Amino acid sequence: DLGLGIALPHARPEEGVKKLGMSFLRCEHPVKLMNDDKHEIKLFIVLAAIDNETHLRALSTLTKILSNKERLGQLLAVTNATEVEQILLEEEGEGEK
Repeated sequence: DLGLGIALPHARPEEGVKKLGMSFLRCEHPVKLMNDDKHEIKLFIVLAAIDNETHLRALSTLTKILSNKERLGQLLAVTNATEVEQILLEEEGEGEK
């Protein structure tokens, strides 16, 4: 639970991940982790990376998005996978400048 109603479950690269993958699940109603009101999750972001470098790069991009209120708002408002991909690519592009 990252706070802000966001959880980021992820697998270790050595646990059989074959290629970078990311899934987003936005819940209409919050899910209580451990049946605790303090851990109400509205957005799950699942990450699977092939190696430590890819894992850290993906986590860095996600951290930048989640810590930026404007970017986070964009992410929470998306309606399809293409829009999610665009936000991720824009953030990666910003990091390369």
